[in-house]
Amino acid sequence: DGDLLLSIRRQRQMCIRERIRLAGMYGQVPVTVPSHPVVGLFAGARFGVRIYSGYGAALKEALKGKPVTLIAFGTKNEFDLNQAQIGDSGLQGINMCGQLPLRQTAALIKQCRLVVGAETGTAHLACAVGTPNVILLGGGHFGRFMPYSSKTSAVLLPLECFGCNWKCHFPVAHCVKDVSSKIFADAICFSICLLYTSPSPRDQRGSRFACCGCKKKSGGGGGGGGG
Repeated sequence: DGDLLLSIRRQRQMCIRERIRLAGMYGQVPVTVPSHPVVGLFAGARFGVRIYSGYGAALKEALKGKPVTLIAFGTKNEFDLNQAQIGDSGLQGINMCGQLPLRQTAALIKQCRLVVGAETGTAHLACAVGTPNVILLGGGHFGRFMPYSSKTSAVLLPLECFGCNWKCHFPVAHCVKDVSSKIFADAICFSICLLYTSPSPRDQRGSRFACCGCKKKSGGGGGGGGG
């Protein structure tokens, strides 16, 4: 019945909080469950050609001076990758890579104000639970899987070679590696401003970020580009 479902949800949330607490105790930065806005990060991707190293720099630019905690999601093998991006951001971070099952990952993403990362399963989780997300879309599968949700702001560097199915003909995947962290930061900031001005009570949770006004400057729109 309803009481039983509520009890299960509470137990699940307690488990998530305990995992965060333990990660803080044994990680590089001792923290408790944050009471201020949380931003999710997932820098990992299945193949190296899709790994982008500018998430941290973009988050630093977009969130400087804001009381934000990053929570990194991913597999155990992606721990170091995400930790490096947390370090580059200069923000307080909790690295949960390899510590959460799928349902708890989804539950925690639902609590995030915003998530940032690669076009992976975690991005689809964010769309499923209704959390705004800023996603780097490379050219390999462009348009096949994302974007499809109004919650997604896409960051991309349009090139003639889009649609290569990730069989890149270049020594470097320029559609991923050459995306400007400044452009990515603009997309993050724009998404925050959309949260700030949203008529939805749930989305107004983002107002604690303090809108920078970039929505008015840009005149609207949902995606970002690399250049």
